[in-house]
Amino acid sequence: MNDCFGDSLVLSDGRKVPVSTLKGKTIGIYFSAHRCPPCRAFTPELVKMYKRLEKEGQSFDIVFVSGDESQEAMAAYMEEMKMPWKGLPFGSSRSEFLAQKYGVSIIPTLVIVDKDGKTVTTRGRVDVAVKGAAAFDSWQK
Repeated sequence: MNDCFGDSLVLSDGRKVPVSTLKGKTIGIYFSAHRCPPCRAFTPELVKMYKRLEKEGQSFDIVFVSGDESQEAMAAYMEEMKMPWKGLPFGSSRSEFLAQKYGVSIIPTLVIVDKDGKTVTTRGRVDVAVKGAAAFDSWQK
């Protein structure tokens, strides 16, 4: 899984964190952008779900893959939406790699992978919209 994300990820305040913090977790790979109205509508729902799962102690994390035009736009989006998760560094070549790997052609898209890096679903956005935090349970099967 680390090969997909590189060595480090970034937080909304710009701090770097090691990719190893994802080890052993179910991961949502969130393709989104500040300029995208559907993204801006969905992100608060994803934040709400993430915080609930975190409070419950679930082994889940999210990696934001930005489709923004600049580092500043990415940082502003993460800050404005209070994204509590990590992101790929802006401009990372891994963004395109991940989009191709998971067949992402529209945003927002939420891809769910299990702790071993196997794809659980590429329709995580629909799961969250329909089931909320209960979607996590369906990703564990």
